[in-house]
Amino acid sequence: MDLDEAADQLYGLPPEEFVTARTELVRQARSNGDRELVSALGALRRPTRTAWLVNLLARHDGPGLSALLTLGAELLDAQRRRSGPDLRRLSSERRRQLDALARRAVALGAERGYRAPDGAVSELGATLQAALGDAVVADLVRRGHLTQAATWAGFGPGDLLSALAASAPAGEATPAPRSQATHPPGESAGTQGQAAERAAQRRVAEVLATQLTAAREATAEAERRAAEAETEAARTAAQADRATERVEELRRGLAAAEAEETTVRTAARVARERATEGQEHARRAREALASLTDPG
Repeated sequence: MDLDEAADQLYGLPPEEFVTARTELVRQARSNGDRELVSALGALRRPTRTAWLVNLLARHDGPGLSALLTLGAELLDAQRRRSGPDLRRLSSERRRQLDALARRAVALGAERGYRAPDGAVSELGATLQAALGDAVVADLVRRGHLTQAATWAGFGPGDLLSALAASAPAGEATPAPRSQATHPPGESAGTQGQAAERAAQRRVAEVLATQLTAAREATAEAERRAAEAETEAARTAAQADRATERVEELRRGLAAAEAEETTVRTAARVARERATEGQEHARRAREALASLTDPG
């Protein structure tokens, strides 16, 4: 069994069975002398409940996931083209597919005895949305190897606002209020329209800059937490490996003790048989001696 096959097996299991199954696979790999596989298996992380539900989708609703990921590519293309109509249409379809797949994942979990909490649908939706913009998350989702929920700042209001503003005719995105319909003396309607358009573009840029800063800060914090979690996972995996080695050592010791016990019991049985034979010989010798010394 290679790493991909092992991961397929492990991430198809409920989270509470993951560690036990991984420990057994590590034991098998170690007994086969495959140190590289032992290390790789030890690094596999137990999935959260949300990740497990997404992994169930990959195994039981692959076509639905494929359709969603295809839609993500179309959204990215529409965003690059700054096509307002396509973004509006695809964003609506994205929301419909995300909600449907999230509810499907919750249902798959319920079929296996897991009652998802109220916020599960939102967390599932956020994770699936992350797969639309992050190729790494998308690959894990597609293969059903996800370990934790994910979030992504893309396809948010700022992206949509920027694309819609760029795709709309000049002045359409931010019409002037009625109280400003007249222009000061010396300014033409065209000049005022250009100023309004520049102001609208500045407001869009400010919104995007604010969202970009927030997204960068959130990303940095998420990366920090992920690094800490990865370090903790590696430490825990190393502890598990040491525990496994100790268990195997104890098992070997137990096997040796059992073998020694068998040998000693066999020797004791043979000694008892010899003692019985000796007692029988002694009894016969006493009888023979008694017959020789009997005056009768």
